[in-house]
Amino acid sequence: MAQHFPSRKKSKLNKIKRELGERRERSRNSRNRAKARRSRRKESKAQISEEAKQRHAARLARASEARKAEKADRKQNKRKSSVAARSSGAIRKSHETRGYVPRRLRKKEAPGISAKRVENAPGYYVPLEGEVSDNLRNRYSVITGIGLAFLLFIGVATFFDSFEGESAVYERAYNDNVFDYISGQIDSFTAEYDDNIYSQNSFIDCYGLVERLAGRTYIPDTDVTLTVVRNSLNQLQFVMPEMDEETIESNGTNANRLKIFLDQREIPLLYVSSPVKNTPGRTELPVNVYDYSNQNSDNMLSELQERGIDTIDLRENMLEDGLKSEDLFFRTDHHWTANAGIWSADIIMQKLATMYPEHFKYDASLFDKDNYNIEVLENFFLGRQGERVGQYFGGRDDYPIYSPKFDTNFSVLRYNRDGTTEGVKTGTFDEAVVCPEYLTNITNGHSTDAYSYYTGADLPIVQITNNNPDSTGRILIVKDSFARMTVPFLATGVKEICMIDMRYYKGNLYDYIESYSPDLVMLHYNSDYYSSDSSAFNFSKNIKY
Repeated sequence: MAQHFPSRKKSKLNKIKRELGERRERSRNSRNRAKARRSRRKESKAQISEEAKQRHAARLARASEARKAEKADRKQNKRKSSVAARSSGAIRKSHETRGYVPRRLRKKEAPGISAKRVENAPGYYVPLEGEVSDNLRNRYSVITGIGLAFLLFIGVATFFDSFEGESAVYERAYNDNVFDYISGQIDSFTAEYDDNIYSQNSFIDCYGLVERLAGRTYIPDTDVTLTVVRNSLNQLQFVMPEMDEETIESNGTNANRLKIFLDQREIPLLYVSSPVKNTPGRTELPVNVYDYSNQNSDNMLSELQERGIDTIDLRENMLEDGLKSEDLFFRTDHHWTANAGIWSADIIMQKLATMYPEHFKYDASLFDKDNYNIEVLENFFLGRQGERVGQYFGGRDDYPIYSPKFDTNFSVLRYNRDGTTEGVKTGTFDEAVVCPEYLTNITNGHSTDAYSYYTGADLPIVQITNNNPDSTGRILIVKDSFARMTVPFLATGVKEICMIDMRYYKGNLYDYIESYSPDLVMLHYNSDYYSSDSSAFNFSKNIKY
């Protein structure tokens, strides 16, 4: 649903779109140049002439003959010297002449002393007084660390066992194996910490508060993909590394194989790219913090377009509609809200009706927010990014709940990760599609499971059938977690949708397509998913589901 802007805003939008296009073109040219370089290197290696090989072999032969001749000369000279020494009465050469010191005559090296090579004495090292070697220094550091850790563990164990009385602590420490004792105390502490969720959350909240008071705008993680950054819109986001060229090409190859398979069955393939929080021209990151989410999206789209695959880049529609990331995304989570879900479903449905009119038709009323009851749960949701840094670092999110005012009738079948199913749920949108149980898990005043309210958790297979007689078209959607917010609203205008998540589906996608026979196969991905998970484009697993 495009909005109209003054000419100045249109000019700014055109500039941003132009910059996106230029960046995409640069990425495409860069990948083409890299491919050309690889091709030239392969050709260069293949063009090594036989003559060059023969010259190389001749050089090796000459070098070998020279070494043999030198060895023979040395042997002959040694024999002559030995005869001369015996005739002159000399028993052997001096140590200085021989160039090394025999082991029995070497000065014993003090512990922790490094050595220095003596001139004209190959293989022998003389210690420098007072100089500690790096190896021993590192060894001493490790030993010191282990000792300090040992003392710390003893202190922790004594603290947690203080209620037993002093005699009990000493008795256990002396009678038990000390390492078993320490290990038991650590396990006990870990179990108590894991069981006390309130303590965990409180610790993380306090940590996040301290970081915010200190003015930190990002909190690094051991996993770079989980490093949390606060952008210029006061939103939390992850920063993603750059995808390598080989991965992009491999993903494109797998997608192209799928396209060839579908073309043989006259089934179209469509790729839908979801936006990311880091919106070009609208959000800024802290200094020296880099996120490659958009670049990864550009490269993946270019790769697929070059292979003739239909694509929808929702980032372009986002810019055209004048939307910011704060209009679509939770502040504390990398996923988007129900507002974005109904907006993206509207855009996709319009595209489907235009690109594949024989299977799909568009009804604008199904995606009109005025036709939905909207309830907002204030300060209710703490997303995945918020969980890692605490509610005081980035705050909490309101959670909007959409319920259609128009009549709906759905049948939903969900396959669990172990292959089981709880049977078909039938009823209205509120009875069959959404999962209210994910709103009941409240911890410390908020929910961390609320995102799964729409369609449930990420599962291998979810089939949604619209029993409305006016609905048309069957879609097989290979998706990530972002589709869970889009599909419920898209299902109001489609006869049937089957969602497959390749992270949990253990079968072969080709076999499933053969049996399901959809009117369209859609890849609905966010670049954060396929840049960090190799399962996204792995469609041909050998294990049957």
